[in-house]
Amino acid sequence: ALGRIDRDLKIRGIDRLLSLPLAERGLADGSLDINCSFGKSPQRDTYMRYLEEVVRTSMVVAVRVDDPIVDVKDLQELVRLSKQGDTIIVRRGTAFVERLEKLGAVIDNQSTDNKVNLSKLINRRGRFYYNIDYLMAAQLREPSAAGKIRMLPTAFEPQVTYIAVSKKLPPSVDKRIQAAMAELRTTGEFQQILTRYGLSPSESK
Repeated sequence: ALGRIDRDLKIRGIDRLLSLPLAERGLADGSLDINCSFGKSPQRDTYMRYLEEVVRTSMVVAVRVDDPIVDVKDLQELVRLSKQGDTIIVRRGTAFVERLEKLGAVIDNQSTDNKVNLSKLINRRGRFYYNIDYLMAAQLREPSAAGKIRMLPTAFEPQVTYIAVSKKLPPSVDKRIQAAMAELRTTGEFQQILTRYGLSPSESK
């Protein structure tokens, strides 16, 4: 959508899935110019600029429908349950793998494929499945999950994410991206995109 508004913004890569480490490395060394959407961190501050707030996301937990658990109140409880033998399934190459590992959680992060991870939960190869709210919501709408999976009510790790660009990209490009985003917001197309993918806008925009 940005490239359609400003024809000189040649934004590509929608057909190429990058793990988080590869995307971060690309922005750091300049082989990648722009990515959407990144949360802020002190490390990322050193090599990327945050241009536009995009969406507000949270992490959620899914379990099988026959699981007696009602809710998990916080990450500490989730970690404690994992140490008791209730493995947390999580997608490899994502930031939340590192955060769960730092907390000492017992995880299964062998796959980068969300469908594989959903199948693991259905087939009892873990008790909890931890993923971003909008991806999880989409997965629970899939026929393979119908009547088998439910989402627990508590959300974890809320954050605002941004369109980010490499600091190796000339700053003059920033204003063009921001101008294109402003037009998307004014015309309502930005909200239409969010609605299409079940996303929540950031609160300050």
